Amino acid sequence: MKVKLKSFEQQIIRFLAQAHLSGEQRAKLSQCLDYAQYEYTGWGYYLTVADEIFPKEHAIIDTPWVCASAGSLETGYLLIFLDSEITLECFPYINSHDQCGFPEGFRGMDVSWWVQSEPDTSAI
Repeated sequence: MKVKLKSFEQQIIRFLAQAHLSGEQRAKLSQCLDYAQYEYTGWGYYLTVADEIFPKEHAIIDTPWVCASAGSLETGYLLIFLDSEITLECFPYINSHDQCGFPEGFRGMDVSWWVQSEPDTSAI
C-alpha cells in the first residue's frame, strides 16, 4: 500500500542515504520522498521508494545508529539498497514493546529521532 511519508521518515532516509548516493541520486531521492510503498510486519515496518537511478547493488546502511521514540517505544532504523529500490526499515528494541508487538499506529505518534554514536546493546 502506498502511504505519505512522515517528515521524520524523510529526514532519516536523507540522513542515512546522503553519503552513499551521488548528487544526481540524492536529487532524485528528494523527488521520490512524498509517497512510499508501506509494509507493516507486526514487529516494525518497511517504506520503499524506487527509481532506475538508485543503486542496484545490495547494501545495508546501519551506521550511524539512528534511533527514534514515541511514548515508551524505542526503535531503530536502517536503509537497504537493492535492485534500484531504497527501503527504510523500522524495528523496535526488544525491551521497549510488550508481547503484543509493534503498534501499527506508530508512524502517527509524536516521533522524535536522534543519532547515537554507539548502539545501546542493553536494548537489543
